[in-house]
Amino acid sequence: MTSNPYELRRSTSACAATGQTLSPGDVIIAALVEREGEEGFDRVDALSEQWEGGWRPERLFAHWRTVVPTSDARPNPFIDDDALLDLFDSLADSDETDHRRLAFRHLLALVLVRKRLLIQIGAGKPTDSGSRAILVKRRGAPQDAPPDRVLAPEITPELVGDLTQQLAGLLTPEV
Repeated sequence: MTSNPYELRRSTSACAATGQTLSPGDVIIAALVEREGEEGFDRVDALSEQWEGGWRPERLFAHWRTVVPTSDARPNPFIDDDALLDLFDSLADSDETDHRRLAFRHLLALVLVRKRLLIQIGAGKPTDSGSRAILVKRRGAPQDAPPDRVLAPEITPELVGDLTQQLAGLLTPEV
């Protein structure tokens, strides 16, 4: 286990579904899974063929598609811009009662707006529970493309700190 519950581990170099060693250039699905009995997440990787075949880890929180880098690749963020957008999309179907997932998606949307990968185009109508929403579109999306509605739940300062640590772990370059 990691000392910080929100420190995300790098790839394990093995497919979680099969145990097969991952090779540079392999297309994989990186998944965040909630730790059992404690706070935080672990990362598991699966070959895209396994994922497309229906394999899913238990306690799945979110996922994104990426490629195993070569050993001589320059240090890069733990997750690149395309993978961040994929992660954002994977959280789109979050249940309105899953406060943690909604908060993570909202904070991620704000990061993507700041990185200019998403454009905030307005505010959505409040939900029955009173949650507000923002409307965003991907930069370069067609004019007639429907916006994504991102719920903006009430977020405590403690939750903001936890979620910020998680996002920082995703955005920190590998060394």
